[in-house]
Amino acid sequence: MSSDFTNADAKAGACAYVLHALLQRLEVGRPGLVLDLLDGVKSDKTSIESQGAMSESVSRVFDETVALLERVHAQIGMQDTGKL
Repeated sequence: MSSDFTNADAKAGACAYVLHALLQRLEVGRPGLVLDLLDGVKSDKTSIESQGAMSESVSRVFDETVALLERVHAQIGMQDTGKL
């Protein structure tokens, strides 16, 4: 393991893992929830960008949020088709 991997990295990874698991379970009870969240996040980012108020750090948070939701959505799709 790289010495660049910090305690903060481990905590962020753990939070992402738990969030991923929770979203998968919530999707079972509310199909389409993850896709709705993904669409909402993309819409929020576009809105903030159009106002010229997007800092680099906020943009990175949105990008990571979109990536996480896209991974969850893809994995749910794979489960639905039996590919996982």
